[in-house]
Order: sequence, then C-alpha cells, then structure tokens
Amino acid sequence: TAEKLGRKKPIAIHTPLLTGLQGIGRMNPSMVDEEQHAVEFKMSKSKPETAVFVYDSPEDIEKKILRAYCPAREVKFNPIMEINKYLLFARPGFRLVIERPEKYGGTIIVESYEELEKLYTEGRLHPLDLKKATAKALIEMLEPVRKYFEQNREARETLEELKKAAITR
Repeated sequence: TAEKLGRKKPIAIHTPLLTGLQGIGRMNPSMVDEEQHAVEFKMSKSKPETAVFVYDSPEDIEKKILRAYCPAREVKFNPIMEINKYLLFARPGFRLVIERPEKYGGTIIVESYEELEKLYTEGRLHPLDLKKATAKALIEMLEPVRKYFEQNREARETLEELKKAAITR
C-alpha cells in the first residue's frame, strides 16, 4: 500500500471516458458502438487538441471548446454535452448561465442537465451559445486548480515534469 511505501494514497476519479473534442466527425452516431467510441474517439493526452487539461490556460480552454465538435440538437457523442453532464452538472447546485442577446431569447439559467438536454435537442439553444457558456463554466471550475499550481512550488514543479514527459500513443 501507499502508506507502507511512505507515500500518500492516490486520488482516483472515476468517470466515463469522454468523447474527444474533435467528436466523431461526419460519422453517423447510430453507426458507432460504445466500444469503438471508447477506443477511437475519447479525449487523449497524446492528442492535446482533443482534451481540456486541468492546467490549460483560460484562453486555451476557450479556444478548444469553441473549436469542438457540437452538432446542433445531437446529444450522443457530443463532447460539449458530455462535459456538461459528467463534469459541470455533476457538481451539486451547479447552474449553467447561457448569456445571449435578447433578440436570440436572452439569458437562460439552466438548473439541470435534463433541462439543458431538452433545450438543446429541441433546437432552442444554439451550439455556439452552449460552447461559450460551457467554456466559461469550465474555466471557473478549474480556477482553484490553476491557483493551486501557481501558489504551490512543489506542485508546479511536478506539473512541469509531467508536461515534459513524452506523449505516447
């Protein structure tokens, strides 16, 4: 065990594998089975453009999310919807604030993932509005992590070592 080796216990977070930000492209979601999805289309550290990392800058997060695959009205294998379901709305009390001009329906405050899915599949929420709100919420969620690495020299050094590690496929 970790204690016997004089180490801290590792922290493991178990979530479903999320679809990579590039999505499944032009493939028909009904033609992709779950096993193929898990292997071919997941977020991957070996392809940094397909994933958001906890150490990404707010600018990088926004850029990645805005470029992400997010087909209108489609939920299955939609990485932006998965981020909302498994990361953002998994937090107790989370609300997604979707800011948009009055001429496009005005600001919406979404209280649950189910409400978000309904708005999206009905076409009452544009993919770009969803992406902007998701990017903002993800940046806010990761802010304490960024601060931790900025303020903790040992953690920052460990992070830099991890970043230098060879990316493998």
